[in-house]
Amino acid sequence: MSLSAAQLSFHLKLLRNFYVDERKNMILNIALYTLAGILGIILLVVLGWRIYEYITKKSPSETNQNRYTTKKTEDKLFILSSMNDSVILSNILVKNKFAKQGFSVLNGIIVTNEKIYIVTNLITTFEQYTIEINFDSITLIKPNQKIKSNFYNTKWLSEIEKYMQKKFNEPFEIIILIDEKNKDNKLINKTSYRVLNIEQIDQEIKTQKNAILNIKNISEFFLNNNLMKNKTNV
Repeated sequence: MSLSAAQLSFHLKLLRNFYVDERKNMILNIALYTLAGILGIILLVVLGWRIYEYITKKSPSETNQNRYTTKKTEDKLFILSSMNDSVILSNILVKNKFAKQGFSVLNGIIVTNEKIYIVTNLITTFEQYTIEINFDSITLIKPNQKIKSNFYNTKWLSEIEKYMQKKFNEPFEIIILIDEKNKDNKLINKTSYRVLNIEQIDQEIKTQKNAILNIKNISEFFLNNNLMKNKTNV
């Protein structure tokens, strides 16, 4: 059966439209598969990064477990709180973008009328040794013997210093807290921070006459931003 010119033209038109539609569908399918592949790769990268972060990043408690305020430090701070009218806090864990792990523990905070003191954990007495405090360790020295102890590291104090500079316009100072039994002639301080005991801190507080700080607001700031809610304050 022969087709007329009109019928042949109609069938050719249908065939051409079919191929055009198939080509469009093929391009659309390629685009969809390509997009799905890109999204899949992005998902795998994000998932891999999250797994890497979970494995390598420590929690605040793990990161700072060796920096919690020691019982001896808390005892000294409790004694200091009974000696003057300052407000004393301890075990304050805060988010700190300047810290390597993103968190910092403020072992002790003393808020007075004129200054905020941030104190470290107590360095206890080693009567037979001279104590040398460096930025990365404590060295116990006696004739013909040096014992380097890496349990104490003051490098993280610079992270806290940057945090305080960012958060407060009020005067503050970071103090390395030492036992009052330590003799000055048996102490070598190679850091930029003062080394004081609670008696020296108390004497300094009692010389302060100007009430220039809002003690209540400063204390509430630390308490409200404390991530270590289960820890008690002095």
